[in-house]
Amino acid sequence: MGTSNQLRKNTRLKSAIDLLKQKTQEAKENPNELNLSEDDDTPIPERNVSKPKKQTKTTKLMNNVLDSVTQTKRRSKKKKPIASPVLSEDETF
Repeated sequence: MGTSNQLRKNTRLKSAIDLLKQKTQEAKENPNELNLSEDDDTPIPERNVSKPKKQTKTTKLMNNVLDSVTQTKRRSKKKKPIASPVLSEDETF
């Protein structure tokens, strides 16, 4: 049983490698892809710029989450005393 699993893994790997080779060959044949690989200066700064933006978004998100958590805590504190008499009124009905 183990050998068949190994065979499956190997065939998957081979197909993946073949696909990679095919894609790289296509990229080499495509002049636009070659230009991108030559101009390494242009895509790298764009990537670096986008990374800090993502970080600020996550920190904003985290702040929003923390704010909402504190708000819900406040609300739950406010609602608890209100909720208990309402429940007791419902019980009398």
